[in-house]
Amino acid sequence: MSADEVKQQISTPYAKARDLYINRRIVKIADLESIAIVETPMPAMEAADLMDREISAEDKRHGLVSLRPPLPPYMLASRFPDVTDRFITEAPGAGTPWMKLALWVSGVVGFAATVWGFFR
Repeated sequence: MSADEVKQQISTPYAKARDLYINRRIVKIADLESIAIVETPMPAMEAADLMDREISAEDKRHGLVSLRPPLPPYMLASRFPDVTDRFITEAPGAGTPWMKLALWVSGVVGFAATVWGFFR
């Protein structure tokens, strides 16, 4: 996924608290506990296959036999640079017009309360 695709399919919907559509699956924003975006030199499935082959080769060098299913792509998070902060800069929903209005109003009210308290 290119940087533009990440912005279009993840960053923008996340900022607007909309569900995400990733790898032909809908991910409910309310179901997310955390989010991580990693940068790989190849598509995620290819990177997962490469990592799986590397682990199997390491097992063989140590005389181990691997009887496990292929690694899922989310296991890449530990092997490649985390670039989440480049794409996710606010909490879910922070980019909605209502949230921006609410933040502005709370800022105005907070400022007014501070001024009121100062001149009392």
